[in-house]
Amino acid sequence: MSIRLQSRDYEIFRHMATFGFVTVNQLCALVEPNGSGPNANLWTYKNGIYIRLAALQREGLISSGHAPSLDGKTVSAYFLAPKGASLLSDLREYEYLNTPRWLEKKSHFVWVQGPHDMAACNFVANLLALSRIVSSFTLGFWRASRDCRFYVFKNDTKHIFNPDLYMDFRWAGGDPIPMFVEIDTGHVNLTVIRRKAIRAFQYYGSGKFIEDLGSELFPRNLFICRSAARLAVIARELQDAREKYQGPDASLVRSFPVWLTTFDDVCIEAIDQGTVSNAPLCSSWRTLDGEKGVTPFKE
Repeated sequence: MSIRLQSRDYEIFRHMATFGFVTVNQLCALVEPNGSGPNANLWTYKNGIYIRLAALQREGLISSGHAPSLDGKTVSAYFLAPKGASLLSDLREYEYLNTPRWLEKKSHFVWVQGPHDMAACNFVANLLALSRIVSSFTLGFWRASRDCRFYVFKNDTKHIFNPDLYMDFRWAGGDPIPMFVEIDTGHVNLTVIRRKAIRAFQYYGSGKFIEDLGSELFPRNLFICRSAARLAVIARELQDAREKYQGPDASLVRSFPVWLTTFDDVCIEAIDQGTVSNAPLCSSWRTLDGEKGVTPFKE
């Protein structure tokens, strides 16, 4: 190999492996030095990142393609090539996710479905940047949709609950608090939203999350919607599904924890505008029961 790999390179590889792709704007947030604070100009790092990505691509460690951005345009997206996937596989960090060839199988193309995945990756990149900037806040373990498949049995039938993101966070001195995140760009019909909510209710009521996640604390459920109008529609659908849910665990499901917000309220596009925003941690959310000015990022 003609270049010497640095710890930052492995950080880039891990992000690509976990999410399937990464953009230069997201990397600007992910490699931001500690102490730069929200609203710093991330694009200061763009030129250096482009140079490093080009070097990694010449070595055959990563590849690139095009992905749709939130504004409908296409942007360059970078993902692990088989050679780069092999390096992480040698570190034995990802084998448990599926099979020993998990990375090799998943890393030959940009694993992105559209603006939905771009928004999810932006949200995580912003939180990871905040965990570098805000000394008391830490985003710990997280996984994207392709690795968030949880199973629950109902009437001897196996059902899949597949949130868009799973993560946990903690404040200094506190215990990890898990979260499921759903990103809604407005293109999924309400029947699908309702079915996904019911799967979440069933998973909640089953208690299987204790075995799967190693915690008796059920993840907080976050919905991030493209607009306030869409948020209102989603909230009504979730409320109706929760109220009409039937089963021995129905009374438990009535307390199913949900927070909602919009793309604008958590500044989902901040990364693409060259800044890190602390809006996700602020009181820019509402609960399913209508309480406003709250945040799920609290102990």
